[in-house]
Amino acid sequence: MMAAAQEKLNYQSGLFNKYQASIKNARMEGYRRQDQVRAEAMKKRAELLAQARKSAEQTVGESRESIRSQVETAKQTLAMDAEEIARTITSNVLGRSAADAKSP
Repeated sequence: MMAAAQEKLNYQSGLFNKYQASIKNARMEGYRRQDQVRAEAMKKRAELLAQARKSAEQTVGESRESIRSQVETAKQTLAMDAEEIARTITSNVLGRSAADAKSP
């Protein structure tokens, strides 16, 4: 009877050890999967950040070019306005057009 009880105890102990090993393996697999998901999320985050950075740099570049173009246009407009103002002042001071003032 003792032998049968010992045999059952050994059998139950073996089942318990298998159960604990199974839980340990499941836990380790869960941690491994968490690490894998975290790594994938970090990779995706890095890709999105790179895309956003590239888009922002492109927008900034386009804005700078637009500003340069607007500044150049403004300079040309101011130069033409300055010439027109100079002609008007010359005309008012001399009482005739600047073109007439150039001819003898």
